[in-house]
Amino acid sequence: MLNLKLFDDINFYKYTGVLIKNIIFVDEYIDKQTICKKHNINYMIDDSVKVIRFMQSIDTVAIWFGNHNKIIDDDVNIIYKKAKTWKHIRKILNKI
Repeated sequence: MLNLKLFDDINFYKYTGVLIKNIIFVDEYIDKQTICKKHNINYMIDDSVKVIRFMQSIDTVAIWFGNHNKIIDDDVNIIYKKAKTWKHIRKILNKI
């Protein structure tokens, strides 16, 4: 799988400490919500606003990863954390 090769190439596992067995790829945005509910995942990291919105209806805390040029609707009570780098994500997760 191309994404797994990319993760190897950029030393993702070593840098983040994420185990390969904990990475799950899905076909649709909503599938990420289903996976989080099924596995009782507390935190979800994603760069898609759609995924961040899906996490709001479950107990998973969303971490919005990326440059944040998009805006999440102000009129919706969306709870999420922003992170621009993996280092920042590590800081967020170390606080739990």
